[in-house]
Amino acid sequence: MERFERKELNRLCRQSRLRLKNKEIRKLQEDLQELSGYLTKLEGIEVTNTYEAIEEGYWMHKNKTPLRKDRVEEFDQKELMRKNFPKRNHNFVTVPKVIK
Repeated sequence: MERFERKELNRLCRQSRLRLKNKEIRKLQEDLQELSGYLTKLEGIEVTNTYEAIEEGYWMHKNKTPLRKDRVEEFDQKELMRKNFPKRNHNFVTVPKVIK
């Protein structure tokens, strides 16, 4: 696992124009150590033949979701639906604004 030295972090902060307090630099150092450990674990994972397995359709489970055919159906209850919306603009419904 790589050790992140405080001197190096200070240099990176200066280059990035970041002004971090000592407490923030210690937290960054800890976070980078943790990330480095995680990446070290990932390096040990065997991934040979992964692309071939995906191309051949090998998955963790053999269940496949059946596809259904798309079909167009006429919706014959438009008036009933319009009655549920008190505010309308011709054939369009008006809903309250939810985004600022």
